[in-house]
Amino acid sequence: MKKILLIVVVCMAVSLGSCKKFLDEKPYSFLSPKNFPSNAAEADIALRGIYAIMQGYNEYEEFDFRMFDYLLPALLCENNDIVNQTYIPINVNRRESYYAPPFEGFYFGINYANTLIDALSKMDESWVPAKVAEAKAIRAYYYFWLVRMFSDVPLKLTPTTDAKLKPERTPVPEIYKQIVLDLKEAENLLPDLANGDGRITKGACKGILVQVYMSMAGSRRTPDGVNVPGDPANYALARDKAKEVLDMPNYHLASDYTQLFKDLGLDVYNPEMIFDVPFTWHGGGDVGADFPVLFGPADPDGGDGQIGGGKYGSQNPLVEWLRELEPNDKRVPWNIADYYYTTQTWIKVPYTDSSQWTIAVYRKLPEGSDEHKFGWATFWYNFPLVRLADIKLLYAEAINETDGPTAEAYKQVNDIRNRAGLGNLPAGLSKSAFKDRIIAERAIEFVGEGNRHFDLVRWGIYKQRMDSRKRSPWVLDYGGVDEIFTNAPIPQRELDLNGWSQNK
Repeated sequence: MKKILLIVVVCMAVSLGSCKKFLDEKPYSFLSPKNFPSNAAEADIALRGIYAIMQGYNEYEEFDFRMFDYLLPALLCENNDIVNQTYIPINVNRRESYYAPPFEGFYFGINYANTLIDALSKMDESWVPAKVAEAKAIRAYYYFWLVRMFSDVPLKLTPTTDAKLKPERTPVPEIYKQIVLDLKEAENLLPDLANGDGRITKGACKGILVQVYMSMAGSRRTPDGVNVPGDPANYALARDKAKEVLDMPNYHLASDYTQLFKDLGLDVYNPEMIFDVPFTWHGGGDVGADFPVLFGPADPDGGDGQIGGGKYGSQNPLVEWLRELEPNDKRVPWNIADYYYTTQTWIKVPYTDSSQWTIAVYRKLPEGSDEHKFGWATFWYNFPLVRLADIKLLYAEAINETDGPTAEAYKQVNDIRNRAGLGNLPAGLSKSAFKDRIIAERAIEFVGEGNRHFDLVRWGIYKQRMDSRKRSPWVLDYGGVDEIFTNAPIPQRELDLNGWSQNK
C-alpha cells in the first residue's frame, strides 16, 4: 500500500483553525481551513493525514502516539486469556501512561476529521459528499475504539477552537448512536472497491458496522464499575449487515491462512483483507510498524533487525491454552513459534519447553525483494482491522444469537476450520455449545489482532476467563484480575484538566 501522504501538510491545514489571526492580509500561499482543500485531490491529502493517526509516530510534529504501531496490539493482546502476562503488570500498576497516546491520538484524528468536514460543508461540488462521508467514517471508527477502550468519552462533532474547553464525558449509548449514524450515511457514498489502499471503502464501512452492532449487543462496563448488558436487538442488525458483506464479490477467504500474513508483511493485496493500516518502510523505523518487534520469533541477542528475522519474542502464550488447541490446526505453527532464530540468521532452533514458545503471527520472512525480506527492522508490515474471516465468524455468532446454530451458521464456522485443516464442527450442538466453539475459534484465528479483549468483554466473561488461568504469581497474589481492567484508565492529564473521575 502507498505511504500515507504529506502528514505535515494536513497537520498545517486542519489544525490551524484554532490559531489566532496575526495578520490582516489574507495569506493565500499558506494552507488553512479557509483555502484548503480547494479540490478533490487536496481533500484526499487531508483524508490521508487523518488516517495517518493510526500509524502512531508523526516525525514532523514529533509526537509518538503508538496506536497500531505496537502499543495497542501489545496492550490488547496482553489483557486477555491466551497470552501470559509479561509486559503490563495487571493489578500492580495500570500503566496509565501507555493509554495516553491512543486517547490523545484518536482525538487528534477526530479533530482533523471535524475540521475537514467543516471546511467541506462550505463547498458545493459534486465530489464533496464522498469526501465528507469518508471523514465521518474515519471519525466513527476512532470513536468506536475510544468507547470500547475507555467507556464514556466526550462526543465532539465540531472543530476544537478553544484550548480551555472542559467537555463532559458522553454516555456510550449516545456515542454509539452517532457512530452508527455516521457509518450508515457513509456506506453508500464510499467507493465499492476490493482494495481500498488503506482507506475505508463501502465494504469496509459495512464490516465496521458489523463489529459495532456486535459490540452494542454485548456487555460493557460503565465508568462507575457497573457491568451492563447490551441490546440483543443489535444481533439481527449485525447478522443482516454481515450478509451484505459476504454477498459482495470483492472479498474471499485466502486459501492458505499463512498467506494472508505473508501478504501483509510484503505489502501485497490479499482479497480477504477488507481494511488494514498500511505501514511502509523507506529506510527508518519512524515511518513503519514496530509490532513485528514484539510479535515475531525471538532472537537471543535481539537481532540487528536487518540480517535475521527475530527480535524480542516477548509475547508468550499460556501453556493451558496451548493444551486446548486442536491437533493439526495449521494456524498454530504460524501463530505460535516453538523455536527461536540464532543471532542474525534465519536458522531456527527448537525450544525445549512449551513455556518458552512465543506469539509470532507478524513474522518477517527471507523472501521477496531485498527491501522487503530482511528482519523486523524493515517495518514493512500492515496491521489487519477488518478481514473476511472476522465477518464470517461474527455472522455465525449473530445467527446463533437470533436463530440458534442453523446450517448457515455452521457453514461460516466450518469454512474457517476447513481452511485451517480441521474437520467440521460436530452436528447437533446446542446454542450454548455452538457459542463456546466460536469463542475457541476466534482465539486462534485472531491471535495478535487486538480482538480478544473486546470479545471477552462483550461476551461478559472477561474476569471469568482471566481468573480461570494460572497466571503469573504477582497476579494470583492479588486474588485474580480486578474487573477495573475491563476498561482502560483515562490518562491522568485528562482527569486533571477536565475534572473527570477515573474509571472504576
